[in-house]
Amino acid sequence: RWLDSPAVPRYLVEYLVFHEMLHIRFPVVRRGHRRIIHPPEFVAAEKQFPQYEQARRRLKHICD
Repeated sequence: RWLDSPAVPRYLVEYLVFHEMLHIRFPVVRRGHRRIIHPPEFVAAEKQFPQYEQARRRLKHICD
């Protein structure tokens, strides 16, 4: 619901959509009883988002 606020910057919403779309490109992998949700390839691709660092900082601030 907080994403509907005009105070939420566009880049943050775009980052969240980008992140979720990466889950299609890099589906969950099972290794035994473990689920690998964000493998290294996912993380590397995610960091290609132009405002990655800024978005991560903003989310950390919101979620704390």
